[in-house]
Amino acid sequence: MKKIPLLLLCSLSTAYFSFGQNVGIGNTAPAEKLDVTGNINVTGTIKANGIDGTPNQVLMKNASGVMEWGDMCAFKNFLTYYSGSTFTVPAGVTKITVELWGGGGGGNFYCGGGGGGYVKAQLAVNPGDICTIQVGNGGTAANNATATDGGSTSVSIGSVQYIATGGKGAVYSASSRFNPGVGGAAAYSATPKSYMVVAGGTGGVQTKRYGQNSPTTFFEITNGGNGGSTYKYPDAGGTGGQNLTNYTTEATVMTNAAGADGKIPGGGGAGGLVSFGASVLAGAGAKGMAVIYY
Repeated sequence: MKKIPLLLLCSLSTAYFSFGQNVGIGNTAPAEKLDVTGNINVTGTIKANGIDGTPNQVLMKNASGVMEWGDMCAFKNFLTYYSGSTFTVPAGVTKITVELWGGGGGGNFYCGGGGGGYVKAQLAVNPGDICTIQVGNGGTAANNATATDGGSTSVSIGSVQYIATGGKGAVYSASSRFNPGVGGAAAYSATPKSYMVVAGGTGGVQTKRYGQNSPTTFFEITNGGNGGSTYKYPDAGGTGGQNLTNYTTEATVMTNAAGADGKIPGGGGAGGLVSFGASVLAGAGAKGMAVIYY
């Protein structure tokens, strides 16, 4: 009768070994409290420091090196703003990421407006904090005048503020007409400054090309400058106006196309033009945009 327990103990000892305070399964020299050589099949759940995970979470180490359940993506939700508003930090959220685009500058007869500046920042927050969001408007277009600048887009939490400034409107003066609007940039008041800044694109300048239809008939093609682009949206700037005229007679207008408005977020307005007395209107800048990820 004593042979059965002895045989059972010998059989188990081939798979289970104790080495000091460590336990090994499948190996004779366990290096950890539990050291398993082979596969593990779990039919229940696994807890990290007594805490079970929720659906779609994974086991990971936190900043203190302690194993815990967590999300692969720190920001599972986002909100987009096209006008001023407020955002209240939800329960359980301790950090947010914001993206800001300033408004685009307007174009005039000779040049396109600048694209809005871009800012991306990560902010430490507390549940219940209120973020104030302002979204910049696009600049208005002009004729033989300086166009309006785009407005700034900002987010503020207490004394911490990030601002994506708007693109500049195309500049006009009697002595210098070809001055496109420069792109917006950024301003900030935060410590630490966990952010990145990308300036908006500068607007384009009016150009002219010439063609010949017959030995005695020539054409002039005039294009207004395109509006400046914005980061992540290279086609946000409006397309410049176009005018095709009979250069021989300087009178017959073949085609006219106005300068296009910029596209959201923050595209600069396109330039129009004046060719042989035919006016092509310029485009307005587009509104900015703000996105909050949490």
